Amino acid sequence: MSKKKRPKSTGSTGKYPKRPVTVVSEPKEREAFYQATDEVAPLGPNQIAAGAVQHPDTGFWQVWISTNGYDFTQLAAFKEQYKATNAVELIKKEVAAGNFYDEDLVVAFYLFLEEQSDEKPRMLPEDLVRKLGRDILHAVIEAPEPGGTP
Repeated sequence: MSKKKRPKSTGSTGKYPKRPVTVVSEPKEREAFYQATDEVAPLGPNQIAAGAVQHPDTGFWQVWISTNGYDFTQLAAFKEQYKATNAVELIKKEVAAGNFYDEDLVVAFYLFLEEQSDEKPRMLPEDLVRKLGRDILHAVIEAPEPGGTP
């Protein structure tokens, strides 16, 4: 008895629909992005996600952060995976301590990671950004309420 082969689908994009990856760099564009997405975003208030992913072209381990689940900001790129892992752990520690509510501390933290980085992080391919988006809930860090105790 032979098994029938499933016909290959030509029009399917898989389980998840392909949506364009939006790249914004201007403050007004960023604000519009957040206003349009925050209400339906997978991450709620007081949740931040962070992680590290290997860039397929450079091989560097890039550290990313997301504040609503639809945004992925690349913070640093490291040759060695352990450095990226350490950076993510530091992000988790700072978020849990409530330090991500202080704009000056956040700016200083981002500058610190930039200084430690082995190279400037590069934009990730769209398929990798989509995968991060699907897996975002596995990288959530709960932050204390603003003004609350960690």
